[in-house]
Amino acid sequence: MNIRSRIFLLTGLLVSVSALAAWGVARQQASDIVDHWAVRYAEKQVLYDKSRLMQPIAQEIALARQLAASQQIRTWARNPDDAALTRHAVTEMESFRLNFADKSYAIALSRNGDYYHNNAKNEFAGKQLRYRLDPKKPADQWFFDTIRQPRDFLLNVNPDANSGVTKLWINFLIRDGDDVLGVASTGMDLTQFIRVVLDNAQPGIRSLFVDHTGAIQLSRDERQIDFASISKGSTERKTIALLFDRVSDRHAIADAMNDLATLKRPVATRFVEIAGKPYLAGMTYLQQID
Repeated sequence: MNIRSRIFLLTGLLVSVSALAAWGVARQQASDIVDHWAVRYAEKQVLYDKSRLMQPIAQEIALARQLAASQQIRTWARNPDDAALTRHAVTEMESFRLNFADKSYAIALSRNGDYYHNNAKNEFAGKQLRYRLDPKKPADQWFFDTIRQPRDFLLNVNPDANSGVTKLWINFLIRDGDDVLGVASTGMDLTQFIRVVLDNAQPGIRSLFVDHTGAIQLSRDERQIDFASISKGSTERKTIALLFDRVSDRHAIADAMNDLATLKRPVATRFVEIAGKPYLAGMTYLQQID
């Protein structure tokens, strides 16, 4: 091989190496740009979903809190067998019922286990006392688990035995100092709520709402929802961790959730793998409902 051929070969090799290096740099830059804009998009999407979720339930939360804090309700809950106090309390409940979006309420008392309820049809007018809760019945366990919780406010997705409809329940503890006197609740039809809040997502995006333990409370796929989370042990719950292929992703999401709960930042993002495919998870914390 003469000198000219060697020069051409060396030049060709240098050009090829340079082209490969340039292609690699360009590819990495393109990937970085895609990742950057994906993260920006995910951050905006989760804040948008946060706003969409809070709009329909903010007023319900405020009203349920007021019902639980009502002086008439608390006075009655301390003396639930007093007939006069009961009449005044039922009048108070009914005034709130007309303002709730679902036109329904439920109040359960710690002192005697009495459960009061009325619905949008005013089906139980004059007979709002529906039954007495029994700690031995699985269907009533939600109440006894709720009053043992350290939180004053809880969301719980559960079927309504009275109406046959699955509801997103907004539950507030009725307190008198350190004493828990009962639970005041209202519910929202789960199917309708999911249609309003979750069914408007863009193609390629799915939104999930989880509680502080990671249990899935809202999803377009109702099979993923962890119904009656309050009455389940940690190993029985359908949590967001079960969606991820890699243990490292589960830890990363849990760490991000804990960090968001400190309110140091509004949004966190993590790249994860689900069913063998890469996803970008964007997360935010809804402090009002934990």
